[in-house]
Amino acid sequence: MKKLITLILLTFCIAFTERSNAQCITPANPAAGYNSDVTTFTWDAVPGAVSYRVQLKSTTSSSWGSPTSGYLVTANSLSLTGVLQSLSFYWRVCTNCSSSQSAYTSAQTFTVPCPEPGGLTTTNITGTSAILNWTAAAGYNSRVSNFVISFKKANTNNPWISLGQTSGTSINISGLQSNTVYDWCVNQKCSYFLSNPVISQFTTLYVPCDIPINLSSSGMTSNQATLGWNSVNGGSSYSVRYKPTGTGTWLGPIITNTPGIVLTGLNSETLYDWNVSANCNNGNASTNAPQKQFTTYSSNCMSYGVNTAEWIDFFSLGTISRTSGAEIGGYYKSSLATDLVIASAGNTVAISPGFTAGVTIGEYYAVYIDYNRNGSYADAGETVVAPVLWTGSSSTANHTSTFTVSSNAVAGPAKMRVILRRAGSSINPCNTGFFGETEDYDITLVAAVNNLVNETGNKSITDFTKTEKNTPALTISPNPSDGLFIVEVPDSFKGEKYEILNMTGTIMQQGKLHGINRFNINIDSKAKGAYYLTVYDVKLKKLSAKLIVQ
Repeated sequence: MKKLITLILLTFCIAFTERSNAQCITPANPAAGYNSDVTTFTWDAVPGAVSYRVQLKSTTSSSWGSPTSGYLVTANSLSLTGVLQSLSFYWRVCTNCSSSQSAYTSAQTFTVPCPEPGGLTTTNITGTSAILNWTAAAGYNSRVSNFVISFKKANTNNPWISLGQTSGTSINISGLQSNTVYDWCVNQKCSYFLSNPVISQFTTLYVPCDIPINLSSSGMTSNQATLGWNSVNGGSSYSVRYKPTGTGTWLGPIITNTPGIVLTGLNSETLYDWNVSANCNNGNASTNAPQKQFTTYSSNCMSYGVNTAEWIDFFSLGTISRTSGAEIGGYYKSSLATDLVIASAGNTVAISPGFTAGVTIGEYYAVYIDYNRNGSYADAGETVVAPVLWTGSSSTANHTSTFTVSSNAVAGPAKMRVILRRAGSSINPCNTGFFGETEDYDITLVAAVNNLVNETGNKSITDFTKTEKNTPALTISPNPSDGLFIVEVPDSFKGEKYEILNMTGTIMQQGKLHGINRFNINIDSKAKGAYYLTVYDVKLKKLSAKLIVQ
């Protein structure tokens, strides 16, 4: 009997042990998923499991690591946040029982998606432009991802047009046609592939017909210019307007049936504004294209350069001191001016060139004054700074030269020309199309003090440039101006009359004051330049000031 009982107990223990070992089995139905930057691994729960071990490795790795590596969890799932989007890898899981470990599942492959952007909106829509906006998906990291954007006309088979890539969540689009439906799409670009595209639509605002684009000017002379632009869909003709810069009245419109026109009858040495609109087939008109400019040149000594690579970026002489970039046609009709005393020596010019980034080129510069006022700078004695050559890295520094004003010059307004030209050919005051830039300035030639007495017996410079001692000064505003000045006389000085003289000492205007201490002067009909105002009291004491008309 004892042997029978022992045998039954032994059989029971063996069965129990086998049943216990059989419970530590490999998990079934392993699966992986992704949502909002969280990668989740799941499997069926195993009866008797104490924990589970999950291992991951790259698709190019041959090893899973040590048997105890990986993630140890007690539930039948594992959630990881921030796994690299678009990353592919292998994973597997096994069961840990109280005294044993099951075999791992076969290797499972999973690729973290590259999530789609959302929240697509279009704002700031005009007839030709818009701003495209979207929101990034959870987990977006601009260090390893960005966005790819494209657009095309809706309901067409046209290819998508790339707008490029950005790490931001908006992009500008321009150059569109008005009253047109456009599709646009955005993809997130992850480390290994793109997300699915997300597509939206918008409609540009109605404009009667497209605005002309790519406005250009060429072939300028002293009195004409050739203007051009791209043809417009739906445009039957074009209206061109133009005006001298700084004036308020447009000239035109001039109607043309082609995308271009030659303007004639222009003023020489003048900067012009211009624009163009399209006249539509339906009888309406587009809005004006953005305003452009061109410059006409001297009638008998034309000079302009191609200043895309080098230009005059600084020039000074006397009261002129100007820093500038490359300008349309150079610099003309300057509001900057200075006085030069006839026969004076030691007049110093300072000049330096500007260059496009990374460029340093040898350059010539020269300065000319049209002493005889015939519109040419090529006459004898009018080269006041002979061509000076710069080379090497020092060419970007200011360079100075001095000159003496001709003793044969006649007092009054004159023109000064400054030319910078690339080394390699001779410099000439009346050349065009060279590499460099021309700047023209106004100057006033002034007779030396104590020497100038007008032939008609008018006062000398000494007479009208000195203010009586121990008397307060005149207040002039604005000064310079376009010819209208407000003059304030100190209360202690009872003004009875005033005189305005030009640089040759000729009286240009005069009037009675009768003791008033504030009055206006209008000389806008006079030529630009310097004038002298003198106010006298009853005892012929005087206050004087210089007026600048620009």
